Amino acid sequence: MENKIGKYEVRSTNDKVRRTQKEQKEQKEQKEQKEKKEKKEKKEKKERAEITRRARRARRTDGEEDGEQTEKKTERRARKKERQDRETMARKQLTHFTRKGASTMVDVGEKEVTARFAVAEGAVVMAPATLRTIVDRKVAKGDVFEVARLAGIMAAKQTPAIIPLCHPVALTKVAINFGVHAPGTVTITARAEARDRTGVEMEALTAVSAAALTIYDMCKAIDRGMEIRTIRLMEKAGGKSGHFRRKGKVQ
Repeated sequence: MENKIGKYEVRSTNDKVRRTQKEQKEQKEQKEQKEKKEKKEKKEKKERAEITRRARRARRTDGEEDGEQTEKKTERRARKKERQDRETMARKQLTHFTRKGASTMVDVGEKEVTARFAVAEGAVVMAPATLRTIVDRKVAKGDVFEVARLAGIMAAKQTPAIIPLCHPVALTKVAINFGVHAPGTVTITARAEARDRTGVEMEALTAVSAAALTIYDMCKAIDRGMEIRTIRLMEKAGGKSGHFRRKGKVQ
């Protein structure tokens, strides 16, 4: 009788172990199926997102992007082109030095005479009260803008005397304009024109520099904290190097 009971208990224990193993196996299979399902759903979601992204890109390609996106895209392209232009210029040989490193004036005698122009910009930042004094023409030394305009024009004509290796150029026009921007910024734009064998970029840049320095000189008694900023070439045309135009306005 005891033997029978013992066998029964062993058989019962084995059955219980088998049931437990079976349950564990079923649970494992269910877990694996659940993971596969989640993985599949995640993959399908990713595919749908990719399809949506491609569809949006296709719509943009077809010209359906809004104005803001178009503007940003244009700006990115402009910055990329400007960077490429700078890299191209950097790879070119510096013409104001010989192979031995001696300074030299570039021979332009064989170049063709063409119409050329250049536009440069810069800014003078000052206290709002200083700007109001300039606009109201209450600066003791006189009309700041007109004196600065004359200084810029005169400086453009004297560029070869200021910049050592700059060629004398027969300027046909130098124009300087000022912009007033709140709270305290004056922008300066200079345009130089000529028919010659070399460009007039230096003349335009020199004109802006002299005009900015004149504004500072005339107003330094009331505002020594003024700053001259961002003097740079904005556009040039004519000659072998072709047309250059910078994107964006002076800061």
